[in-house]
Amino acid sequence: MESTFSESDTLIAAVSRCVAAIADPSDSLVDLQPEEQLKNPVRALLEEVGSVAGLKVATAAEPRASAEIGRPDIAVSSDGLLAGYVELKRPGIGSDPSRFVGANLRQWHRFKELPNLIYTDGADWRLFREGELTAHAKVADVANSGRPLQLEQNAVNALEVLIQDFLRWQPIVASSAHELARHLAPLSRLLRQEVESVLQRRDSSLNRLA
Repeated sequence: MESTFSESDTLIAAVSRCVAAIADPSDSLVDLQPEEQLKNPVRALLEEVGSVAGLKVATAAEPRASAEIGRPDIAVSSDGLLAGYVELKRPGIGSDPSRFVGANLRQWHRFKELPNLIYTDGADWRLFREGELTAHAKVADVANSGRPLQLEQNAVNALEVLIQDFLRWQPIVASSAHELARHLAPLSRLLRQEVESVLQRRDSSLNRLA
C-alpha cells in the first residue's frame, strides 16, 4: 500500500497531537484514567487517515468504570460498517501484550480474539487479528518521560499503513454453521462477561431489572 503521510501535513499534525497528549495531558483530565487523554487525538487521527484514504470513518468512545474491563475504548466504523476496536493504554505501557501483567493481561485475554483490534499508548501501535500480530509501528520513544517526545519520522508512514489496513478490514463471511459459530464465539464471550460485570453492580439498571 502506498503511503501518503509524507504528502500530508494534516496527517503529520494528527500524529503529533497524539504524541503531544502523552507529553502534556490536559489539566481537565487529571481525575480520569491516564489513557483518557488519548481518546480525542486518537479518534481524530483515525478519522484523518480515513479521509485521506477516501473512507467515511466514524468513531465512538466507549464509557468504562475504572474497576471494569468492559469493552475496548473506541469503536470504529468505516463507510457505515463496524471496522473494529481500539484499546488505549496508559502512556509508557506500550502495546506489546507479552509484557502485560495483572488487569492489562486479563483484559488482553478477553479482547484478543476480536477480529480487528488496535492496541496503542499513543506512541506504540499494534494491529491484531484474532490475537495474531498483523502490523506494528512506533512513532515516539516514551522511555525518558522527562524529555520532550520527538516524532520518529521513519515510523510515521508505517503507522498510516497500519491504520489504513485496520480501516479497510473486510468481515469474514462464514461458509458453514461451524465457521459462523467460531467467529461469533469471542464476541459472545465478550458480551456475556460484560453482562456478568454489570450485574455485579447494585446500581446498574440491568441489576435492578434482574
